[in-house]
Amino acid sequence: MNEIEPTFEAKLVERILKGDESAFAELVAQFHKRIYSIAYRMVGNVSEAEDLCQEIFLRLYQKLSQYDPNLPLTPWICRIASNTTINYLKRRGIKTMPLEIMVNLKEKERPIADEHATPEQAMIVENRDKKLQSAIMELPENYRLAFTLKYVENLTSEEISEIMNIPRNTIKTWLVRAREALRGKLINEL
Repeated sequence: MNEIEPTFEAKLVERILKGDESAFAELVAQFHKRIYSIAYRMVGNVSEAEDLCQEIFLRLYQKLSQYDPNLPLTPWICRIASNTTINYLKRRGIKTMPLEIMVNLKEKERPIADEHATPEQAMIVENRDKKLQSAIMELPENYRLAFTLKYVENLTSEEISEIMNIPRNTIKTWLVRAREALRGKLINEL
């Protein structure tokens, strides 16, 4: 009987578990943007999100021996990132970030700039993004995380259900409520 060839991700994890530091660097490079995005959307602060990324990667490293190579790596990593972020928020007692922290102009966000945009267009996009992030930060944690995983990370409801360990129909309900809440907050502003 033929054995199933391990996936690239399973091989990468195996290399890490054998002590290959370059393999862990590959994993970090592959998932850093996604993990940073989850952390930033949940805490709304660049420096906290960067610190949280380090904590998430440390947790990932510690838990790699628990990874099942027969399952996809991305949902497993997103679950650890989500749980670590939620635990961080609970430790800090943070439900939402104060608006003055979120719009602090000294912080450098990581926007995806359109190189063909005029300065006025870039300012409009930046202003819209700040209003959207502010509205996202006002969502309850569970809605915010589900929304981030769905619309920022482009995960399916099934993957989000697995990551959050919540029934798929509940995830769908939270996404509908999150969209309605955001629509209500942003309808007059954007």
